Amino acid sequence: MARPSRLLLLDEPERHLDEAGRTAVGALLREYAGRAGAVVLASHDPTLIAAAGAQPLDVPDWHG
Repeated sequence: MARPSRLLLLDEPERHLDEAGRTAVGALLREYAGRAGAVVLASHDPTLIAAAGAQPLDVPDWHG
């Protein structure tokens, strides 16, 4: 039986958003992670990462 997930997987959710939109996404992610669950976020935007309150994990350039 499936249960509701408390995990968000996001790949560059800030793409095509203006500054206000990126700020809102960061605030929503911080709120969600603080009360509901975990967020895994792939982003090149250090401002969004900081706004979301994320613990950054730097993955080196890898081409298999």
